[in-house]
This record gives sequence, C-alpha cells and structure tokens, in this order.
Amino acid sequence: MVWGVGAATTCVMYAPLFRDLAKKGVATACPTSANPQHLVKTVRFLSAEGISFPIALGGHSYGGNTAQVAASMLGEGEVVGIGNFPGGLCPLGVFGCNAHGVRVPFMAVSPSSDVNQIGVKENVFNFIQAPKIWVSMSAWVGHSDVMKGAVQGSIGELALLWFRWLLLQDTSSAEILWRSGQLNQYPNVIDVDIEFDNARRLLSEEEEEEEENNLAAFATNTTTTAATNSTSVVVMRRTMKLAAKAFLEQPRTQQRLSAAG
Repeated sequence: MVWGVGAATTCVMYAPLFRDLAKKGVATACPTSANPQHLVKTVRFLSAEGISFPIALGGHSYGGNTAQVAASMLGEGEVVGIGNFPGGLCPLGVFGCNAHGVRVPFMAVSPSSDVNQIGVKENVFNFIQAPKIWVSMSAWVGHSDVMKGAVQGSIGELALLWFRWLLLQDTSSAEILWRSGQLNQYPNVIDVDIEFDNARRLLSEEEEEEEENNLAAFATNTTTTAATNSTSVVVMRRTMKLAAKAFLEQPRTQQRLSAAG
C-alpha cells in the first residue's frame, strides 16, 4: 500500500498504523511528500521493481485527497482501491481533486466533528463511480486518530479491515465491511453508507477458463509493469466478488432488490 501523509506530518508519525498493518500482512510504502505526482511515481516504481502483488493507495488529511488525485492519474490495474482515513479536501479544490475520475473501490472514514467532513459526502463520495463505503465516527474521534494505529474503536482499525480485504482477499474483512449491519456495531461508528451498484451483475459473470493459469503466469513474470497490472486486475475481480457476495447477503440489500423487481 502507498500512503499519502497529511500536511505538516511525516511518515514516522504513522508508524503505529504501519506496524499494525504489517503484522496482518500489509506492507506500506510512504513517500516523504504526498504530492500526487510522488504517489504515482511510487506506485510505478514498485511495479517496475517487480512487485507482483496488488497495490492500493491510502492517506490521511491532505494525503487522503492527493491519493484520490493519484488514483485518477493512474491506469487500469495500477492500483486496486483507495482508503481515505480521514481526508477528502476535494470541496476545497486542493490539487483539483477529480472525484469523477475515481474508478476503483473507495472508503472514507471521518469523525463527525472533522472539518474535512464538510461537503465530502455531497461533493466527493456521491460522485465516485465505483463500489464505496462511507463511515462517520463519533465526534471525539480526532482528525489524527489514525496515527494511533489499529486500536479498537479507531479509524486505524477500519483501515486495517479495508486493506486486508482489498489486498489480501480476506473473507472476514469483506463480510464486515460490505454488510452495513456489521460496521454499525463497531465502537464509535455512528453512520454507514455502502454502495455497490453492479454487485449482482459481478456475481453472475462466469469465471474465465484461463483465469487460474493467467494469474500464475503473471505472478511469475514480474519484470514489466504490464504483467503486474494484469495480475492486479485478475486478483481484483476475485476480491470484488467477496464484497459483492457480502453486500447482497445483507437483509437491507435483499429487500431493496426485491422491491425493484
């Protein structure tokens, strides 16, 4: 995962989060600058170095916004998702964030008192054309809460779930994230909005016969960015199916689909 730091912060300030992610199998690369160009360069450097695993973007505050910008600058398969913990300064025009340009799974978590939450849902979340999760937390969860790491009731705890589902295809994380009733039970969570418009269609698609062979071939051929990107696309398809299954199994979604005929 490539992480964008907040304004006036350094990578070392997020060490507790990075350690907790690493303990659960998620490695982090943290550029010293969260300029979107630097995030893009880091993603492409990792791919060029032969990283065969999917890569995601994450960030805090200013870095959460620039992660969104970087994602819109990258091509298909270069990153598999974005986590904003918290951030979302698009309404303020920072770096001209283009919410319409986000085409990968997106999660935003923010305390209800956070100044950065103002207008984020209306001007960012609602325009993203991809599976997405919005979580609002209690007012006493601070803007820099993610720096505490993945402790219980923290933003970091939800970030850990997100990246374990997104990068490791963790089934239990997928079920917690994509069933709104599960997230609502987490400490300090006060509101959840989950949208996955093409979940039913995704699950109805048949697996391609060559998918297993293609994945194995790409995983062993990591000398080019193209190979790595193709690996990510295949893995992402499987990851998304975990989320789609959990989303469609929640009672509220079933009721909504039944009402729609």
